This record gives sequence, C-alpha cells and structure tokens, in this order.
Amino acid sequence: MLGKRRIVLRCEGDEVFLKIPKGLRHELEGRLKPGERVVVRGSESAEATGERDRRVVFQVSRSGTSAGHSSITCPIRVCAKKSCWRSGGKELWQELERRIADAGLKETVRLKAVDCLDRCKHGPNAEVPGCEFRRCTAKDAAGILARFTGDAM
Repeated sequence: MLGKRRIVLRCEGDEVFLKIPKGLRHELEGRLKPGERVVVRGSESAEATGERDRRVVFQVSRSGTSAGHSSITCPIRVCAKKSCWRSGGKELWQELERRIADAGLKETVRLKAVDCLDRCKHGPNAEVPGCEFRRCTAKDAAGILARFTGDAM
C-alpha cells in the first residue's frame, strides 16, 4: 500500500499506481498486507494532460481464493434525489437488488443510495468508481453489474 488514496502493485517487475476511491479505502483498511497477492478490477482512462493513465480500482480479491467472500468491492452508488428517484431511479434500485440477489453477490456487491450525484439533467444516475451511468433504466442494471462480474448478466 502507498498512503491512503493509492495502492502500488508490483507486477512482473513493474510498479503500477492505482487510485483507491474513498468507499473502498474504508473497506480495505487493515485487511491487506504488503506482499499479499491480489486480483484488482477497475477502470483506466487517459488524463486530460495525456501524460499518465488514470487507473481507478473498484474491486480487490485475494489471489488464489474463490470469488465471493474474498472480494472487497466499492458500492454501486444510485442517486436517490427526488427527481432521479421519480424518473426511474427507484426501479433501477429494485432491479439492481434483484439481480444482485439472483447472482449470489449479496456478500460482495453493495448498493448505496446517495442524495445527489450532481447530474440532475441526466438522471436517473448511478456510479461505480471510474464509470458514470446516466439516464439509467431498470434495463441498464445488467450492464452496471457486468462491471463486477466481467460478463453480461
């Protein structure tokens, strides 16, 4: 680990610096040890300056263990402000809950209702670190969860 906001991974002689979102930082605190082997899922995008890629982590699993209880995951944040909720956010939330339960992901994937994601004109909104979902419907729940499972549900 490197500080609280970043993690450094050593892979085949290279060092890779990854940003750890606040929601995941609290979950990881004290649970990983230096030198421990992990599998990391996240997103990568080019910085505006074009100098470095930005890598954001949303899931960490201990290597060599089965998926499920060994994964530490950042929550899926869903806007629960009145305008988003009334325009389909409630149905999105319910569909995400159902799909999480059906896929047996209740122990690893969490939902978090937030007051506002500051994109009201594009609502309903949801967010996974490194990826924003706008104008979401219940049909988009599979695509959002695919970020955690690596395939379409």
